[in-house]
Amino acid sequence: MSGTDMTVLAQCSPVHQLDGMKARVMLIVGGRDTRVLPVQGMDMHIALLQRKIAHGWLYKPDEWHGFYNQQNIAELFEKVDAFLAANIGPVAGAANARRFQRRPRIARRHALTPIRRSGPS
Repeated sequence: MSGTDMTVLAQCSPVHQLDGMKARVMLIVGGRDTRVLPVQGMDMHIALLQRKIAHGWLYKPDEWHGFYNQQNIAELFEKVDAFLAANIGPVAGAANARRFQRRPRIARRHALTPIRRSGPS
């Protein structure tokens, strides 16, 4: 596939692949994003709405490719958590949360042993 053939590129665009989509999707769009233009997320959102395909949606006009505002970050995590709970299940989410909890580290003996140097100090 050529990276310059606009017809081929348009056919491969996710917005034209929705009829074959099997997994649920959540779109998270920052209005000031310069990597993925917000219009691309909006186009996908509109196409999903027109096809009556349920999906998660979060748009923040003052955010970028990542979210930086603390309130927006909190809302992002709440929405992602709700989306995953609805689509994967709360039990799976809880199991993964337990899996990634910090555990106390046990110091290894060699980590406490001073380094021996040869020669004069």
